[in-house]
Amino acid sequence: MLIIPLATLEAVSPKGTGFVGFVIPLFLIVVFLLIAAGCFVSVVCLLFPLLRLGALTSFLICMASVTSLLIGSIAGGSISNHVQKNALTQLAQRSQPLIAAIKSYEQKFGHPPDLLAALVPEFIPKVPNTGIGATPDYQYRSLTNSSSYGNNKWVLEVYSPGETLAFSSFIYLPQQDYSALSYGKVIWRIEDWAYWYKG
Repeated sequence: MLIIPLATLEAVSPKGTGFVGFVIPLFLIVVFLLIAAGCFVSVVCLLFPLLRLGALTSFLICMASVTSLLIGSIAGGSISNHVQKNALTQLAQRSQPLIAAIKSYEQKFGHPPDLLAALVPEFIPKVPNTGIGATPDYQYRSLTNSSSYGNNKWVLEVYSPGETLAFSSFIYLPQQDYSALSYGKVIWRIEDWAYWYKG
């Protein structure tokens, strides 16, 4: 049960790599396949009277293992969501100076910067990293006529924070209208950001 939240915690930590989160699903799949194979062998052995008692015991152990694996995965997933939400809340708070710098640039020049590096040193001392080891860089785009993001002139994202696969994003739109996203689904609103599943 604790393996899943520990993997998320490792991925969102400043020195995390996300490697543990990549390995754990593979480990769980192998364990599930071994249990399924054990169940199959137990059922076959039930056909033979001499093996029936041991096969029944083995089958019951396999069923108990499947049940505990499912319950542990559900509970671990719930704890993992809590860990990830907490990390994303902290990320949103850490990102406030960067967002303020982009808005100050936009106010001064009448358009957002083309690159985050244009903010340095007048608006911010240096471009910060996300503080998440597995995804340390902010992804920034200045937008022109982009229907994918509504009328927003720029977008700030962190790809797959706390996950292994790049199907999600933690996204900031300056107009705060996340219904403007033309595809995918917003899973959570966290502060002024949204956790967005792109699939």
